[in-house]
Amino acid sequence: MERGLIWYILSVKNYLVKRSTYLTAAGMLLLVLVISGITIPSAQNMKVGVICGESEIANQMLNRLKESRADFDFVEYQDVDDMIEAVIGGTLDCGFVFSDDFDEMCEEADIKDGISFYATSFSTKGEVLKESLCAAYLECYTPYFFADIEKDIFRKQDTERLENMIADYQLYLKGNDIFQMEIQHVKTNLEETEASVKVDFVAGLVGLTIFLIMFFAYGESQRKGNDCVELALTRGQQIAYRFVKMLASALVPSVVGFLLIIMVGKPDGFFIELGKIILFLIVSALWIILLGKWFSRSEDLSIWMLGLILLHVLVCPIFFDFAAYVPAIEWIRCLLPLGIYLVL
Repeated sequence: MERGLIWYILSVKNYLVKRSTYLTAAGMLLLVLVISGITIPSAQNMKVGVICGESEIANQMLNRLKESRADFDFVEYQDVDDMIEAVIGGTLDCGFVFSDDFDEMCEEADIKDGISFYATSFSTKGEVLKESLCAAYLECYTPYFFADIEKDIFRKQDTERLENMIADYQLYLKGNDIFQMEIQHVKTNLEETEASVKVDFVAGLVGLTIFLIMFFAYGESQRKGNDCVELALTRGQQIAYRFVKMLASALVPSVVGFLLIIMVGKPDGFFIELGKIILFLIVSALWIILLGKWFSRSEDLSIWMLGLILLHVLVCPIFFDFAAYVPAIEWIRCLLPLGIYLVL
């Protein structure tokens, strides 16, 4: 134990004077901060921006949309640029803007160019909301439409008759007398996977970087004559020394990564995350010692590093959980230290 502690302290001192240690940590920090600033609209995003202005009919339509489409979260804006920025940033799925003279356009029964629709290529709710918006407009405009056709049909306008027509329309509109459909929601594999496994790219990138650093440190120790200390050790002592050396190589990146998870990621708690990081380091070191000798030869190291990166991205829920489409991935990821760490 004392010998292992001495090895660890000496190895840490060795890595602290290496410029590559700080460059790796700085690269990880920069990568996480850059990606964390990128927001790709989620398919589950139900927020929609709306600008009604002073239009009474537009506000009536918005109220009807809120009543009929309770699954959407309508967010009212005052400034068009703020709403567009929210759409581009992924906070909103899409947005609608009513023109200032929308009421006058409705009176003339011509609302062409009266509503502007803003969306990105990632928006998925726009077409549905266009239809809902059209239905809301027809609901609001129907009383005016009845007033026009009532006079045309009966030649003489009758207030009581018009009120009865509108009342009958409202009865059919609010009830299920004409058309009734019971909607049953069926969960897909994607929804079940998203509920059981959280995709956290911050923890994923941190874990993947740490794992690759440890793997590279082990690969470097495989080179003959690279570390003279190993020449004086027995086979068992060499394994222990490589284990300690890998832990030392990951010290600085682990500290930086832990702080990133706490500040930018989705931490489960300070001490819980600390315990998970420590456990991940130990499991990764053991995994590399057991399997690393098969693919850590110096001449093949770069190829295997690329292969490990692709394997982790596909198997582990770093950016996306492919287990929603290939259930076997849930079992495969349990064979990787990073996979175990992300599902804890």
